[in-house]
Amino acid sequence: MSLRTWDLQNSSEANVPMYPPSAEGMALEPGSADTMESLEMAGAPETLIDVYKEVLGVAITSNGRYALTSSADGVVRLWDLNEKRQVHKFVGHSDWAWGACMTPDGRVAASCSRDWTVRVWDLVTCSEKCKIQHNGEVMAVAITDDGSKVVSCEGKNVMLWDPSSGRQVGVKKGHTSVVRCVAVDFEKVISGSQDNTIRVWELEGWTCRM
Repeated sequence: MSLRTWDLQNSSEANVPMYPPSAEGMALEPGSADTMESLEMAGAPETLIDVYKEVLGVAITSNGRYALTSSADGVVRLWDLNEKRQVHKFVGHSDWAWGACMTPDGRVAASCSRDWTVRVWDLVTCSEKCKIQHNGEVMAVAITDDGSKVVSCEGKNVMLWDPSSGRQVGVKKGHTSVVRCVAVDFEKVISGSQDNTIRVWELEGWTCRM
């Protein structure tokens, strides 16, 4: 039940670097009741301990300042790695939150859950932007760098959404078993499945490259 930071240069667990905040005006909660209870420092190298439930998903901003976790209690938590504390906890999912992702600038996030939903969060105002209802358990979620598109995985399907409206833009079928992971950039979506394959989709036009 822990969140650890790693130095990719020497493949070791690392101290959290001191960077400036990525999002001006990001709301903080210094008086949060579970700020210190849910964060335990184990010295250098640092280990952040989420004492509530198993951590099922994690994401980090491009400057290394903020981390986002999703847990088996359905809660999505935003962490300030420099100040070593919880910034906010996003409550909305009613079952395990399988995955979490956010834009590199730390302004928008998305999470997926066993409760058949994807939720999109505004990390600046610490509020929910929209809930995207599915027809089954959502195993993975990804968001484009500009936050304009969200990709989710439900069963064998890969789905594209407009998070500003919650409208489905498209759905792709091709995998023959459950899709467990997904990644996206401005040009393509990559999905991985229990059918032992990855598929690469062109984001524009939703054509399959492999």
